Amino acid sequence: MTFVIFNMFSFNKKLPIGIDISDSSIEVLRLNKKREIIGQGRVILPEGIVDDGKIIDKEKLVLNLREVIKKAGIENTDRSLSGTKAIMSLPESKVFIRNFELPLDLQGEDLSQSVINEITRITPSGLDGVYWDYVLVSTKKSHHILFIVAPKDLVDEYIEVANLAGLEVAIIDTEASSLGRSLLKPLFLKAHSMVVDIGARTSDISIFGRDGLLHLSFSVPVAGSQLTQAIMDKLGKSQEEAEGMKRSFGFSENKEGHHVSTVLKHSFEEVLDKIKKAINYYQSNVNGKIEEIILAGGSASLPGLDEYLEKQIGIKVKTGNPIEKLKNGQILNNKEKQSILFSNVIGLALRGLDGPWRGINLLPKTSNVTTKKEIISRYALSSLLVLFILVSYGYSGYTYFTKVRNGDNNQYVISTAGNLPDLDTDTNMTKGSVEVTEEKEIVKEEITIKDTPTGWLNVRKGPGTSYAQVTKVYPKEIYTLLEEKDGWYKVEIPAGADGDKETEGWVISDYAVKSN
Repeated sequence: MTFVIFNMFSFNKKLPIGIDISDSSIEVLRLNKKREIIGQGRVILPEGIVDDGKIIDKEKLVLNLREVIKKAGIENTDRSLSGTKAIMSLPESKVFIRNFELPLDLQGEDLSQSVINEITRITPSGLDGVYWDYVLVSTKKSHHILFIVAPKDLVDEYIEVANLAGLEVAIIDTEASSLGRSLLKPLFLKAHSMVVDIGARTSDISIFGRDGLLHLSFSVPVAGSQLTQAIMDKLGKSQEEAEGMKRSFGFSENKEGHHVSTVLKHSFEEVLDKIKKAINYYQSNVNGKIEEIILAGGSASLPGLDEYLEKQIGIKVKTGNPIEKLKNGQILNNKEKQSILFSNVIGLALRGLDGPWRGINLLPKTSNVTTKKEIISRYALSSLLVLFILVSYGYSGYTYFTKVRNGDNNQYVISTAGNLPDLDTDTNMTKGSVEVTEEKEIVKEEITIKDTPTGWLNVRKGPGTSYAQVTKVYPKEIYTLLEEKDGWYKVEIPAGADGDKETEGWVISDYAVKSN
């Protein structure tokens, strides 16, 4: 939903540039207010510049970004990039997402304070090292909160690259939200939808509700590169031959390419399994039936992929068409039909029509504290605006949107190690509470520390974030479990080689796994 009244870019002569940086390419795109493309370009990145979303060679990345901007004609139009704003997104594999709910009877100041309290309560590793933001959506049943964090150093690197290229970053969005913006149906025609973005290194799976907002997102380390490698390994082909066979035959059932499709289907099993589990999880916990699956990314157009998935899952599958929301989007459909590769950057450019207030923005703020009065004003004003729009269009449902931001330095750490709840277990992550278990004595049991967004986990004097920090532990380290209480593990920390004495402390169970 676009609130024209809040279009904070509408007074600018030109809207911001969308910039999509991946491991293998950069896409840039600029729109005018009529949703017409006035500048676009794409450049392939050599290996070793960006790896799994991490910037390896900053200098070369800046040079390539300048090149593609010049290629797009944006620099020539503006004569100088000084003051030109950009909207960027972070790789989905580097963003951590948590959903939780709060009772509907919470309103106004009580609601905003409860959101902040819940975010604080589920913080396991301290307040440093990340930027965060969240949106709140209220339905007839409850308040739904989507909480997103990203590593501070990663965000800062992307901002620095843009600055070195002469750009001013206005918004740091998430890739999933951007794809939803470009690929989902218009308001009032929306369904519960899944977007499967099959890139070079990862397949990103996202689920959107009928409100058009992101409810669930996670990455699977199987995508285009792995599919090509599988053909190379199984059929003894060179990389060039394997890539050609993948593009020619894909998942199709024709006899000539049967051996290729067999390899691809076997290699794609992990993605297929996660898609099925995510659908089951969403439909069980959100009570919304997934009505369509939209494919995006460089491998979305592999022959037969849509038919294969539709047959396996039993839900309508189609390749996304990002240009249908643009007036002159056909200019992206060149002889190679690359428009699908511009899905994310189109979504970023479309975000410029909404302004920075609408949706997630992981950009660090110069002033990060929002007063309670401001929160209440935003909440009330946004509710009135949406009610006005719903009444105007005769919409039968009642949903409204608001965004609130508060806290110290806008920094918190997510409470789950990754984007996806454990779909193999019977858990309800959308309720937003830490699982409580009865206190009991564990004999000769150990825990292993899992990966965390910050690379470490705080050990505290008691079972809660309000207790003082004792020390830090790190992923893959193993400790003796002494006690379990309220979603926390009490562990024994042996004396360290650096002279630290043996001690005891509590770690949150979200980042630890039991082992005998």
